[in-house]
Amino acid sequence: MFMGRFRCDGNQNVYFVPMEGRAFGAILKVSSDGNRITRFELNSVPGFQNSHISEYTVLPDGTVFVLAGSRGEPYVLKFSSDGRFSSRIRLDIDKVIPMQLAAFDSDTLLVAGRLVSPAGPSRFRPFVGIFNSSGQLVRQVTLRGDLRKDASDVVEGNERGLDADEAYAAALDMSAAETGDDRNVYLARPGWRGPIFVISPTGEMVKKFFVPGPTPKASLGSFKVSRGQVAVQFVEANPDRTKSSRVTFSVFDASTGKKIREYSVPEEIRLGFACYSQDEMAFVGGDKDQRLRITWAAPR
Repeated sequence: MFMGRFRCDGNQNVYFVPMEGRAFGAILKVSSDGNRITRFELNSVPGFQNSHISEYTVLPDGTVFVLAGSRGEPYVLKFSSDGRFSSRIRLDIDKVIPMQLAAFDSDTLLVAGRLVSPAGPSRFRPFVGIFNSSGQLVRQVTLRGDLRKDASDVVEGNERGLDADEAYAAALDMSAAETGDDRNVYLARPGWRGPIFVISPTGEMVKKFFVPGPTPKASLGSFKVSRGQVAVQFVEANPDRTKSSRVTFSVFDASTGKKIREYSVPEEIRLGFACYSQDEMAFVGGDKDQRLRITWAAPR
């Protein structure tokens, strides 16, 4: 069983968080040739032995940042590419539940989540902030046209009987952030058409574009950015719960938001979308004997 996002670095090494026992306390890196495994463990960090990984991100050089908590305080832990713990950063935020993490570089981070707001029309508000290497909030980012509690995507996507605030919180929590090779961070909301916001290292909203899925019942699962293209995984639940969900992949132009192509991926390899380039995609999963399997596939 795996948790959260699957990622790659600049050398096509694959990263994921396995469930070990009852905990998500380590990230595994599998080398591109499949011969080496490197562990990034919270147990190696004093004070985090009983913590779990909330989110993580990887720089092209293999530096890993992990979002985790200790005694109710939010931290980002930094690891070198060989798995050694490097430093901890306490995030200087209050009443924020951090859920997404991305790194512009080794000194500048984007953290997103929800701001708890007891007063007002909603208990939660979106939070997006730029932080320096000391954990100080440099700038809070305003996303024009961001998801609202009464947005149709939130209402239509709520099939679990949640109230409006809970559905809104779930949509904010299920958002995803990825660093592009243009050094901007792409923050995606989980509706059937996104949207995706592009944010610069200085906290400017560069652009916003929509990525419509195959049907309004499809939700944005995960996505990757490569060389001016955004590959998006859409998941549509099957009404017959004994059957697998429908999964499709669409590729969009990151400049215009125009759809370039769409792929169907064989069911046996489509689960953990880890890497994308215009030449190949990588997926993490398990075989029938529950052994780890990483599959590289050429889009066509």
